Amino acid sequence: GDNFDVNDFEIRAPSTAGFAIPENQPVIINEFIVDDGGTGQGEDWVEIYNKSGSSVDISNWTLRDTTGIFHTFPAATSIATVSFIATPNFSNRLNNGGDKIYLFDSSGNLQDGISYFLFIPAVGKTIGSNPDGAETRAVFDTPSKGSSNGGTSTPWP
Repeated sequence: GDNFDVNDFEIRAPSTAGFAIPENQPVIINEFIVDDGGTGQGEDWVEIYNKSGSSVDISNWTLRDTTGIFHTFPAATSIATVSFIATPNFSNRLNNGGDKIYLFDSSGNLQDGISYFLFIPAVGKTIGSNPDGAETRAVFDTPSKGSSNGGTSTPWP
């Protein structure tokens, strides 16, 4: 109708300029799972990957979804070259019906992000870079938390 009501709008945070992801960033979201098939709605985790030729200090980097920060990498955390680091398991943190995952550096700069609202992975399957560090993604039948993505996969989306 013609009546404006501020409650007609949804506020999403963190805001990003059109979800613009930097190009050629050295550290990316490499793999994640939203439901491992455990009790309730299962465990979630996110793995990041350093595809650069040198170690990267990720102290105080954060992972966020549409509701806020869900993981901060502790002080004195670095990720070696061509290496992985994964979050601990979270009980149903990532929305099983779709969400966005953002990776921010310690200065608050967006480093990577992924949205899975329309193409939600099935229970027990992960979405990950194929191959590791690539912009192309796949759905993997077998999670590979903390190690190289591989095994049976199908292109995503």
